[in-house]
Amino acid sequence: MFGQRYSHFSESGLDSGPEEAPRGRLSRPVSAEAVPQFVSRNRQSSTDLDQGHGTLLSSDDFGSAMRPAMARREQFQPRRSLNNIEGNPLITGLPDNQPSTARSKSGTPAMNVSINRKPVATSTFNTIDSQGYQSLKRGYSSDEPPRKAECEPFPAKPLWRIWAWEVFYIFLSISSFFLIVAVLCSYDQQPLPDWPLHITLNTFLAFFTTLAKAAFMLPVSVAISQTQWSWFLKDRPLHDLQLFDQASRGPWGSVMLLKRIRYKHFVSLGALLMIVSALTSPVTQLAIKYPVRDSVALHEEAKAAAVRNMTSDEDRMNLGARRALVLATLSDSTDFMEPIAPAGAFCSTGNCTFDRYQSLGICMKTANITEHLKVEEFDSPDMIDTLVLGFPKPDAKMWRASLPSGLEMAHQTPLAAMTDMLNGSETFAFQDDEDLKQTRISSFTVIYTNPTELNETWYNGLSEVAGAPFASDLIGAIYNFRHEAMEVMYHLCVQTFETRVSMGIERTTLVETSAVPVEQEKPFFLDMRCRPLLGEASRTCNQSIDRWHETLHLKDPRFLTNFDADSTLEEEHYSASYFSLEKISTILKTDIMGYASASYVTEEYQDTAVFFRGQEFLKTLFQSVIYDLKNIANSTLRQIALNNIHTNVATSVSTIMRVNQPQSYAFNSFNISGKALTQVSYVHITWGWISMLAVEIVMALLFLALTIVSQMKLNGRQTSSREERSAFREAKNSSLAMLVALDENSRARAGGGLRPLDELQSASKALKVRFEGRQMATADETTIETSEVGDRVI
Repeated sequence: MFGQRYSHFSESGLDSGPEEAPRGRLSRPVSAEAVPQFVSRNRQSSTDLDQGHGTLLSSDDFGSAMRPAMARREQFQPRRSLNNIEGNPLITGLPDNQPSTARSKSGTPAMNVSINRKPVATSTFNTIDSQGYQSLKRGYSSDEPPRKAECEPFPAKPLWRIWAWEVFYIFLSISSFFLIVAVLCSYDQQPLPDWPLHITLNTFLAFFTTLAKAAFMLPVSVAISQTQWSWFLKDRPLHDLQLFDQASRGPWGSVMLLKRIRYKHFVSLGALLMIVSALTSPVTQLAIKYPVRDSVALHEEAKAAAVRNMTSDEDRMNLGARRALVLATLSDSTDFMEPIAPAGAFCSTGNCTFDRYQSLGICMKTANITEHLKVEEFDSPDMIDTLVLGFPKPDAKMWRASLPSGLEMAHQTPLAAMTDMLNGSETFAFQDDEDLKQTRISSFTVIYTNPTELNETWYNGLSEVAGAPFASDLIGAIYNFRHEAMEVMYHLCVQTFETRVSMGIERTTLVETSAVPVEQEKPFFLDMRCRPLLGEASRTCNQSIDRWHETLHLKDPRFLTNFDADSTLEEEHYSASYFSLEKISTILKTDIMGYASASYVTEEYQDTAVFFRGQEFLKTLFQSVIYDLKNIANSTLRQIALNNIHTNVATSVSTIMRVNQPQSYAFNSFNISGKALTQVSYVHITWGWISMLAVEIVMALLFLALTIVSQMKLNGRQTSSREERSAFREAKNSSLAMLVALDENSRARAGGGLRPLDELQSASKALKVRFEGRQMATADETTIETSEVGDRVI
């Protein structure tokens, strides 16, 4: 019978099987090498039998047919055990209760092939052989369902469905960026936000920057992976597959891909973005800075003193002026090289600002009147009636310097100075200034000697001597001198100040002064009549009690010019009573006038000393200003010091007029309100760092768009059919797609299994593949060379 002949041939190396196959199943032991040829030949035989013109194979014919096929198979395939053919869809293993004991001639274990068969209603053959054949035929043809690739093409998904999630992530990244911009814009130049859970702007920025980067990096990674499939539409080294895979995972792989691609493909844009994104991750934190600035403290106090008029009977400017003269000398810390600054502001926070403000004050002007000075020289003090300063030395030369007003100074030594006040409207330097004459309070003349020739050796050695030199030594070092005179006028004015308190230090600057009186009937207002200092040895002045109620008015400096005028402001005059001005003038005369001279003091006239007549101000003027060691030989420094000490007097009196603490000297003084500031941190955004994130998002969007467009433009010149174009349409970064992409031939040439990475890389770089159909096939059709890989032979 056919079933018996089919089971008992010996030339093929098969052992005998059971004499009769079970119903519906044909079981036979077959060696692994014989199965493919066996199946192919019997498929052809079954076809002939179905058509009714085939013949049955005898045992000899079947064996002879199997041997050539097995021989040809052995040329290319290694000998395999039963386990090596596991998974063949044509072969199934024996049940557990039917172990295989058959072996081929070569010693290869045979396996039982059980071919399932569905029962049929009718059969063309009624013999036992026909039943066995039908069982074998149907086992091969109907037991395995047809593959889909052999039956119908894959349905192609639309691109919008394939890339929907990637587009969503891009828009999520864009939304995160716009949220970052909106929040940072709202807090730029604003105080620090006070959010719940102590969340800061940096926390917010870090979170949404990370979200934005993660959102656009996912589509970039997927797009790089998708590009690898179209990359292999041409012959490429298999190693490129690993480069693309590594590039989609991180920056280092992207660097290696850029090295391979060399910017010749748009995928380099995605690789570059992977690198840049890794480097710029912390950069966005640089966009937020927290500098410190001043902010208005609403409940703090800031005030600056000012006075608009001194017309009250309670004004005590005589006491205020005396205190001011003391402050003028004691407040100096620069040897009168710089004037003292105005004061009078109070700031509770240590940082305050004030708008410009005006106040009534005292101003000062100086002028050199040496040209009006008359100098005379005498051989003896007995030759003149003028009082000689100090103790006169008989039969010694003397000098007398006088002004046309009658003020004169007589002395015998080269160190002498005198200060006195001019009466009424007398002035030498300001005759043509009507405004100054009307607002004048006091005019003083200063006459002094100016050494012109010194002992340079002695003077240069002063720095090496500890302490000040003796007066006798100084007199002996002066070989020659000349007389000089200057006029100092104190007058009423309106002062404009700018005040700022920073870190507890007040900086009040006198911006400008104005002394424009309202129309007056008399050419001058204050008429002081005082006795000469030397003539009557008196410091007192006559009082004009009947004029104490008169008032001197000054114009508001804001309305002196049209461009300074503000239509919303109301002009206010500044004023001072005759009483207040007279008190100030009297104190100035009392404390400023006087004289000083180096004079002989012993009967033998062997020693000298400085003789003073005046208040502390005069001593300071003589010792620290006119005859200070650094000023003796430098007329410029002396002139600066003279101007500054009198400026200090005017500044001190003005401050006393304005400031009402610790006591008030001008009853109508008031406070100007300023802004108390406190140091607060605020948010400053540097938008350049944020723009880097925007550039990265735009690059990601562009790269994704290029990837989708390139996928749309795949045409028949690159792929043979729509089915092949759809093969990797949605493969992206799928690991399963990579596992099944290589065909058997390419896999075998690449190594056929795991082995050391160096060998795999070498093999993959040498092996070029391309996409054909649905698999990557080797680019050439050469025969696979025999090589040893592990314990296998290929």
